[in-house]
Amino acid sequence: MPHLATNLYTKETRFVFELIQNAEDNHYTKAIAAKEEPFLSFTIHPDRIIVDSNEDGFNKQNVEAICSIGESSKTATQKQKGYIGEKGIGFKSVFKIASKVHIQSDPFYFYFDYDPEEGGLGMVTPFSEEHKDLPRNIRTRMILTLASTVDFNKLVKDFSDPDHLPDSLLMFLSQLKRLNIIIYNNVGRVSETTYSYRYDETDRQATLTKSSSVDGRRREETKYYHITKRTLQNLPKDSLRPDRNQAEVVLAFPVDAESIPIIQQQHVFAYLPVRQVGFSFQIKSDFVTQASREDVFQSPWNEAILDGVADTFQDAVLQFCKHPSLRFQWMEYLPSKTTISEQFWAKLLSRIVTRLKNAPIMLSRSEKYWKLPHQLKWLLPSCQDDDGEPLFEDLPNELYLSPGYKTCKHSDFNTLGIQNVTVDDLIERVRADLSKPNSKMKSPTTKASWHSRSADMLLLPFKNKWTLSKEVRGLPLIPLQDGSWVSGDVEFTFYPENAGVPVPTDIGVRLVDPAALNVTSRRRLFSELGVRDCNPTVIIRSIVGKYNRWNAVDLTHSIEHLRYLYWHMPESQKSLDRSIYLKDQEGAPVYRTFVTLGRDDLIVDDLYLESDEEYGAKRLLMQVKDGDKILAPQFLAHFLHVGYLNAVSPEARRYDLSWTDWLQKFAEVQGIPRLASSRDPTKLSDVFLHIAKHRGDRLVGALAAHWPSYSTSMTDEIAQTLSEACVTCENVGDRPLKRTYMPLSKLKKRCNELGIQGGIPFLELPPELSQELPEKWDFLKRFSVGYNANLAFYIDILVYTARVAPISGGNSRAVDVTVYEEIEKQSKVEDYALVRKVFETEKAVYLPHRGPADQAWVTPKKCVWKAPNFIDLWHPLAAMDYYNGNETLERLFCTILEVKDADWSHYISQLEEEKNRQGPHTLVSDIYDQLWEDSYNNVIWESIIERFEQGSLVYVAQQREWYPPSLCIWAKDSRISGKVSIATQYADLEEFFLNGLKVEEPDVDMYVEELRRLVASDKIPPTDGVKELIKQINSMGPRLGALERLEMSPMLPVKNVDGQIFLARKTDAFAIVDHETYQGLFSSKVPFLDYTKEEAHELQPFISALGLQERYISQLVQETSTVNVSSKSARLSNDIKQKAYALFRCAVHYGATDSHDQSVYRRFRDTDVHESSGISKTITLSLNGINPVTVEGARASLHIEEDDSQLRLYVPKDERLQELCFINSLPKGLVNYLGIDDLAAIKAFGDVLKARPVVIDDLLVELSIIRLRWPDPGYHPAPSDQSFEDNAGNGANAALSLAPSQPSYSRSSTPGRGPSTPRPASSASSSFASRTDYSYERSMYTPATPSFTGSMTTPRSSLTPVPTAARAQMSSTDAINNERYIALLDYVIASANGDQNATPVALSDTPFGIRSENQIQHDIKLGAAGELYAFECILNRWKLPNFNRSNWKSTIRREVCVHENYRDMLAWTGPETADIVYWDEAPNHILTNMLGEFLPMEGLQRGARIKYYLEVKTTTGECETRFFMSKAQVRRMRRAALVENQPTATAVYVILRVFNLGKKNMDIQIYVDPATMEKNGDLLFEGESYTVTVPVKAPAVDNTEEDLDEIL
Repeated sequence: MPHLATNLYTKETRFVFELIQNAEDNHYTKAIAAKEEPFLSFTIHPDRIIVDSNEDGFNKQNVEAICSIGESSKTATQKQKGYIGEKGIGFKSVFKIASKVHIQSDPFYFYFDYDPEEGGLGMVTPFSEEHKDLPRNIRTRMILTLASTVDFNKLVKDFSDPDHLPDSLLMFLSQLKRLNIIIYNNVGRVSETTYSYRYDETDRQATLTKSSSVDGRRREETKYYHITKRTLQNLPKDSLRPDRNQAEVVLAFPVDAESIPIIQQQHVFAYLPVRQVGFSFQIKSDFVTQASREDVFQSPWNEAILDGVADTFQDAVLQFCKHPSLRFQWMEYLPSKTTISEQFWAKLLSRIVTRLKNAPIMLSRSEKYWKLPHQLKWLLPSCQDDDGEPLFEDLPNELYLSPGYKTCKHSDFNTLGIQNVTVDDLIERVRADLSKPNSKMKSPTTKASWHSRSADMLLLPFKNKWTLSKEVRGLPLIPLQDGSWVSGDVEFTFYPENAGVPVPTDIGVRLVDPAALNVTSRRRLFSELGVRDCNPTVIIRSIVGKYNRWNAVDLTHSIEHLRYLYWHMPESQKSLDRSIYLKDQEGAPVYRTFVTLGRDDLIVDDLYLESDEEYGAKRLLMQVKDGDKILAPQFLAHFLHVGYLNAVSPEARRYDLSWTDWLQKFAEVQGIPRLASSRDPTKLSDVFLHIAKHRGDRLVGALAAHWPSYSTSMTDEIAQTLSEACVTCENVGDRPLKRTYMPLSKLKKRCNELGIQGGIPFLELPPELSQELPEKWDFLKRFSVGYNANLAFYIDILVYTARVAPISGGNSRAVDVTVYEEIEKQSKVEDYALVRKVFETEKAVYLPHRGPADQAWVTPKKCVWKAPNFIDLWHPLAAMDYYNGNETLERLFCTILEVKDADWSHYISQLEEEKNRQGPHTLVSDIYDQLWEDSYNNVIWESIIERFEQGSLVYVAQQREWYPPSLCIWAKDSRISGKVSIATQYADLEEFFLNGLKVEEPDVDMYVEELRRLVASDKIPPTDGVKELIKQINSMGPRLGALERLEMSPMLPVKNVDGQIFLARKTDAFAIVDHETYQGLFSSKVPFLDYTKEEAHELQPFISALGLQERYISQLVQETSTVNVSSKSARLSNDIKQKAYALFRCAVHYGATDSHDQSVYRRFRDTDVHESSGISKTITLSLNGINPVTVEGARASLHIEEDDSQLRLYVPKDERLQELCFINSLPKGLVNYLGIDDLAAIKAFGDVLKARPVVIDDLLVELSIIRLRWPDPGYHPAPSDQSFEDNAGNGANAALSLAPSQPSYSRSSTPGRGPSTPRPASSASSSFASRTDYSYERSMYTPATPSFTGSMTTPRSSLTPVPTAARAQMSSTDAINNERYIALLDYVIASANGDQNATPVALSDTPFGIRSENQIQHDIKLGAAGELYAFECILNRWKLPNFNRSNWKSTIRREVCVHENYRDMLAWTGPETADIVYWDEAPNHILTNMLGEFLPMEGLQRGARIKYYLEVKTTTGECETRFFMSKAQVRRMRRAALVENQPTATAVYVILRVFNLGKKNMDIQIYVDPATMEKNGDLLFEGESYTVTVPVKAPAVDNTEEDLDEIL
C-alpha cells in the first residue's frame, strides 16, 4: 500500500491518462439525452487541479471500487469489448501529485487525505464532507490539492507538451468527444486548450481540432488522418485478457488538407498513448502493456495483434491505391529499419513487406493495370526523353512502372522488389519501334536529344563488351542519304564527309545521311556499327571521270566537286585537270583552254570573280550612265556563278590559300581585270583598253589597287599607252596622266586649305585610296607623273598664303608648318639670301594666336627664337606650340632667317619697358634671374651695369621706386644713410646683385661708421636705432679690434640705477647681465647694459670685439660661502666614497689629472659629506669707477672645504634643497674644483652621483668614460660608518635619493682652482685657454678654492678658462707633443686643400703621446685629426651647399681647437649620431648625384631631402688595416641600409676611411651603404664591438688627391 501510487508510473502526470481512462469507461446517458458532447476538463491552478466531467455520476459500486485496491466496476460486456482500465488501481495514481482529493458526484461528497509518511491507508479511506452545488453541465468534479513537492511549472509543461499529451488522444476513444485543459499560472494569466474529434466513415478521414486561447487570443489548429480499421478474431488467450479473444486495430496516417502524407514520428496507443517507436503512422489496439503503460509485453496476444497491424497496413495500401494522390505517395509511410530499434516492433516491417510484395499495389505506366511489385520496372532518366517519356514505347505486356512514383525513394522500390529497366528490355522495344511505320527512330521530327540518349543507351553493350552488341549490330540503325536504313552487317557504308568536307553525292558510294551525324553519340554508334571514312584519292579519280562528256555535270555537283578538290587535291598538283570546266553566271560551261570533245562551240575565255569591290572587274566593266547619257559602255565578260563563292567559308585556308585565292591559282579564275593580252603579253588586253578609253576616272585607282599584280606584267609599251590616257584632275578637268602632279598629302592638303582652286593639275586620287602611304603611289613615276615639288613651288604657296590670309581670315597652323619645313629642306646655302628677302618683304612669319582673328604676319626682325615668359616686345617663336619642338623650323628661322634667342639686351629693353608701365612690377625678379642665368659668366657686365645705372633699373617694392645699383646695399634691413636695402626682397638673387651688379654688401666698418654718424648727430639718437645697428654689427661677427673706432663714442644703451636709459661709452661704469640672480641683487645699485641675459648672450661677438667680457656680472662678483652648524652624514659620505673610483675615472677622462696620480682618487675616497641648515654666502660686486657693493646673507647650496688630508662637502639639510644640490650645484662644484672646462663633464659627474653603485660600470661605458689600467680597489665602510641615516639600503644597492629629471647644462663651465697636485694640460684645456668668445654663464654654480677658516672664496683671478697654475705645470713632454700635434693638423689641412708641397709629419715620435701610456687619449687625437682631414676635404674640395662647422657633430672635434684656424670652434655637446651629418636638399641632391654610381638610386625616396651620416675611421697605416665600430654605429648603419626597388629611404650611411694619416700618401676611401656591402661580403663585421676588415677590394669610391674633385 505505501508504494502503490509511487511505483506504478515513472511520470507524475501519468495520472491524467488514468483519469481519461476512467472518463472513457464511464456512462454518458444523461449528457447524450441532453444533446451534450461527452467531455472531460482539467483546470490547473498553482495549488490544485479541478477535474470536471458530464458523465452520469457515481453509484455505490463506483464508490466501493475507488475505495479499494484491484477492484473495478467495469461490466463483463465492457471487458469483452475492450476497455482502457485493467489495473484496478489507476485512480490511485493521482496521489503521485495530490495530498488531498475531493470528489463531488451526486449524491456522494467525500475526500481522501494522503500522507506518504503514514502509509497508504489515506488513499482508500474516504471522509465525508459538506454538499456543494456543481455547475449546470458538470455531474462529477474532483479537486486535487497539489502536494508541496509538486513542481508547478513542470506540471504545466507536461500538460502543454504534445509528446506527453498527444493531440490525437481523442481519436482512439469511443465516448469522449472533447477534452479541455485550462491553466492559471502564477501571475494570473489564463490559457485554455480544447481538443475535439470528428470522423467521416465515408472517406475514412478523421479531423482533430485543437483550439487554444491565451489571455483572450484564440488560435485553432486542425490535423487530418486517414483511418483504416480491422477487427481481429480468435486471438490467443492471455491472463490479462481472461474474457476476451478479439481486438480492434486502427491505423491513422497523418495527411495535410490536400491529402499529402505528413511524415513524422507517431505514437503507439493502447487506447491511451504508450510512446513513439519509430513509425510515421499511429497504431491503436488493445495491446497488453507493462504496469507503467509506457511499453508493451512480448506475448502471443501482442504478437497476434502485430500480425493484424501488418494486415491492416495492407488494407490501407489497397485503399490508398484508389486515392488520386495517395496511390503514388503511400510508400512514404513504409517503416525504415534505421528508425525502429526495438526487436518487437522491428518485426512489423518485414511482415508488412511480405504482404505488400504479394498484393497488386503498383500501377503500370499507362495506368491501366495494377500489378505485383516485381512485375513492373522503373524507367531510369537515361531511358527517357527530355519530356520524361520513354525513349521507346512499352510492349502490350507493360513493364514500365507509372511515373507517378517518381517522388518515391528507390530504397522503397528495392524493399518491394522493384527493379530498373535493363538494356535487354529496351532492345526488344527498339526492334519493335524500327518495325513500325511511325518509328520514332526514323522520324525526321525526332529531337537530337532523343537520338543522343538512344545512342548512348545502344552504345552500352559495345562499351562494356557485352554479347548483346551483336543484337544491336543487326538492327537497321544507319540512315543513308537516299532515305534507306541499313544495319551494321552491311559493308561499305561511308561517312558523307572527309575531314569535314562533304563527299560529292553523284559518284556512286553509300553515304550516311549527314543530318544523322549532328549528334556526337550517334556518330560513335555508327562507327561501332562499321561506318568508315572515304579514300580521297578514289573520290578525286571519280570526280575527274565525270567530265569526260560536255556539260555532263550540273551546277550543284560542279560546286561539290570544286569544294572537295579544294580540300583534298594534293599541293603538288599545280592546276585542275584541263577537262574540268566551271560555269558562268548564265550557267554556261567555260573552259580555261581548248579541250577536244568533238564540239566547236566550247567557250574558252577568262572567268572573273564577281564582287562589288570598287576596282573589281564587275564595277570597271559595267555600263555607266548619267541620266539617259551613256558615259561608259559595258564590256561583256564571263563571271563565275555566284554559287561557287558561297561553297567555302571566307575564313577557310588550304595550303595558306583562301577559297577565292585557290580558284584564281588552280582554276585560273581572274580576280582583277587582265592587264596584258593573253595573245600578246606586250600589249594591253581588250579589257584594259576598254578601261583606259572609257574609265579615266577609275584608271589610277585600278592601277593603285592592283599594282602588285600589274607590276610584274608591265612593259614599256603598256606604260606608254597608259601614260597618254586622260585622267581626272582636281579643279582643272581631265589631263593626260603624264601631265599631272602627284597630289602628295602635304601639298594637296595645304593648297585645299589655303583656297588654291586652279593652276596646279593635281591628280585626283580615288577617295577610298587617298589615305594610303605616299609610297603606295610611287608606281605613278612610271607614267611620268610629277612627284616632287621644288623650292619655288613652296615659296609661291607661302607668298600666296601671306597675301591672302589678311583678307580670307587666315589658315590653319599645320599648313604653314608644312610650307616652312619644305622651304628649309629645299633651301641650299646659295638660296638663303633670297629666302630672307622674301620673308622680310612679304612679312612671311606667321604668328598663330587664340583664333583666326588674332593671328598675324610679321618680319623676322620682330621675332626671337627662345625667350623667357616675361618677354613681350618680341615674338618668341619657340614658345608657340606651332613652332616648339620642330628642329626643322628652328634651322629655318635661326640659320637661314638669322632669328636669334633673346639675350641680355632684350631683357634690359624689356625691363625698361616694365619700368614705364603701371602696375606692381611683378616681373622684375624673373628678369633679374634670367639676366644672371644667361650672363653670369660673360664679359658684358660693364654694359649691363651701365644700362642699370643710367636707367635706374633696380625696383624696390617697399618704396615703389627704381634705383641705380650704386644706391643699393645687400642687407635685409639696413639703416645706412643714402642706401636702400634689397636683400629681403631679392633673397634668391644674391649672386646677381653682389657678383653681377656689384651691389655693395655691408661690412662691419660700414655699420660702425653709420653708428658713429648716428650717435654724433646733434639730435638725441633713438635707442631702437642704436640697438638695431648694434645688432647688425653683431651679426657680422666682429673680431677683437674691429670696433676700435667706437670706443670713444657714446653708443652703448645703459640703464641707470634710477631706470633711465642713456648712451654710454665703453669706458663708463656698467655691468652686463649674464646671471639673473645677480641682476636682481644689484640692478638698483649699479648701471647695467640695457639688454636681458638672452639678448646679451646673442650680442657676445659684439661684446667680445669691444673687449667687454670682464663686464659680465658673473666676472665682477666674488662669493664667499660659510657654514654655521653642520653634522656629518655617514650615508652621504659612504655614497661618495663608494663612487670615488668612478669620479676619479671621470676626472682622468676630462683631463683634470692622469691615471698615475691617485691623489685625486684618495681625496674622493676620504671625502666627508656634512649636512647643514646654515650655508650662506656673501656676494661682492667690484666695478671700476664704483665703490664695491656687497650683498650679505644670501643662501648657498654648497660649500667645499679642503685641507691637506681631506675634502669636505657641505650640503643643505633640507631634502628638497639637498636634492637640487646633488643634481646641479655639486656636479658643477666638483668640476670647478677639479678645474675642468668641458661642459660634458658636469653631466658625467652628475650621472655618477645619481646612479646606484650596481650600475655605475655600465653607466661609465654608456658615457664612453675611459678605463684605467688599475682596477677599482673598492670601498667597504666600517661598521661605525653605518648610522641610522642609512635607510636607503647598503652594499651594492645603496644609492643617493636624487630627482628623476636630468639637469640642463649650458655649453661651458667656470673652472676654479683644482687640487694642489699638478696635472697635465689637455688639448681641450689649451683650446679653452686661448678662447675669447665666451658665451656661457660664469656663475651657474658656486666655484670654490681651498679654505681652512670655515668659509670659501672665489677670487676674480681664478675665473679664466684654464688656470694659469695648471698651464704653468704642463710638462715639457706635453708641450712638445702639443706642438707636434699642431704641426700634424697643419699638414692635414694643407693636404686636404690640395697643397702638394706640404711636408708630411714624422710619426715616429707620435704627436698623440705614447700610445701604450694613454691609449684613449692617443686614439682620440688620431680620430680628431682624421675627422679634420675629412671635414676640410668636404668643405674646400667637394663644396657642398650650406656645409659648415655645424655639420661636424663629433665630441672629439674639440681636440683640433689647438690649431689657430679652429681656436674659436666650440666643442660639440649635442647628441652624436655620426661624425659628420649633412642634409642633401631636394631637388638638386648635389651629394647624392656625386655618389650616384655607388648608390642604388631606386632605394631613395624621390623628391625627399636625404640625410647623410658620414662616419670617419682613421688609421696611420694602410687602408686595409682593420677598424672598429661600436654596436650603436652598426645598428644605425644597418637601419640605413638601402633596398633596391623600394624607394622609401631618406638616409644614407657612409664610412670615410682616412688612411696613411700624416704621410705623403694620406687619402680617403669611401664606403657607401656599408650595410649592403656587409650583406654582399665586401666588408666583414666580426665580434660584438665590431672589427671591420676588407676581404677583397671593396667597390668603394677610391679617390686619390688628383682625381678627388673630378670623381665627386
